[in-house]
Amino acid sequence: GKENADAAAEIETILNQNNLEHISVHRESGVFQAGDSLSSMTLVVAENGTLDGYFALKDIDSGNMLDVPDSGALVPRRFHEYYRIDVGGTVPAYDSGINLCKLPVAGVFENYYGQLFFLSPQGYEESFKVAPEPNCFYVKTGGIPLSELQKKLEGVQGLTRVADAATERVMIGQFTSSLNF
Repeated sequence: GKENADAAAEIETILNQNNLEHISVHRESGVFQAGDSLSSMTLVVAENGTLDGYFALKDIDSGNMLDVPDSGALVPRRFHEYYRIDVGGTVPAYDSGINLCKLPVAGVFENYYGQLFFLSPQGYEESFKVAPEPNCFYVKTGGIPLSELQKKLEGVQGLTRVADAATERVMIGQFTSSLNF
């Protein structure tokens, strides 16, 4: 709505004033069905070519970088291996509005942790019959400490969270190393 658009515009202005490279995406939690069970996933909806430098989406067979497909979703290797859903198959999936679709698998990228599914805005709308609205920024902070960026953004009405990818990677690393142990 208008409040979200106002918040996004204010955030983008601050990011531009500080010369911070960023992209705007739609990100939401969803659920997919595999057999008799439901599991969580995170949908990341971005325009083709915008995720370079933010995510390394390497094809599991060729090792080539994948772009977000016009139709369907890119799914992680672990999902593909565990649930045995190949490219061309479909996944019963629910978005955060509990809209059900048969989400086509358009590609598999190299990843063993997490359930990130990548879609284009066209692919999302084709699958869920709803147009996605950007609600998240991915930002390369460069030399600016995250705490400084948080201070610059703290007055923005509608901003819910600032997360640090490096911290999340460390937490994932600690979690997986304990599993390996």
